[in-house]
Amino acid sequence: MATVAQIRRASMADFEALVAMQAAALRLLSQGHYDHDDIEAMILRGTMDPASIRDRACFVAEINTEIVASAAWTVRPRSCPIWHGSAAYDAPAGMPRIRSVYVHPKAARQGLATRLLHRAEADLIAHDFAEVELVATLPGIPLYLKEGWSPVADVEIGLPGERRLAGLAMMKQLAPTAAEHRIAA
Repeated sequence: MATVAQIRRASMADFEALVAMQAAALRLLSQGHYDHDDIEAMILRGTMDPASIRDRACFVAEINTEIVASAAWTVRPRSCPIWHGSAAYDAPAGMPRIRSVYVHPKAARQGLATRLLHRAEADLIAHDFAEVELVATLPGIPLYLKEGWSPVADVEIGLPGERRLAGLAMMKQLAPTAAEHRIAA
């Protein structure tokens, strides 16, 4: 019988486990999309912003007390430079963004990224946001497309050592917010 993952908000005590899980995910699940040096540069740059944990906007999936997946959101400014492949793309200031969606390779393909993405989207709706953006790495694009995200522009994510990682800026309209329901009524 398969063990069902439990979803909860992350705490600062989870930080090191999150970083290790995300590094394992990048190293295995990004193979074939990026070369080894780009993957290691992404890990060096950092995959987890502790501010999203402090803001109570980071969610984890646990199996037997082991963190096996994550997803977070933030309205804070980006912590890394992104070079835009399209001058038409520049997310509006204050727009929330999804980040740190990772699944440990041993828990991949079990729907955990989808569950966590839905949890983060529900939290954004509860905070009265109507749309959200993200910058997807290549392995994540099929998931986001399946979940209703729309491509906006090809982008390059800045990494240490002047490296750049190809990605895709995407946006999604969330369910109408409570304020929009009041206006429509």
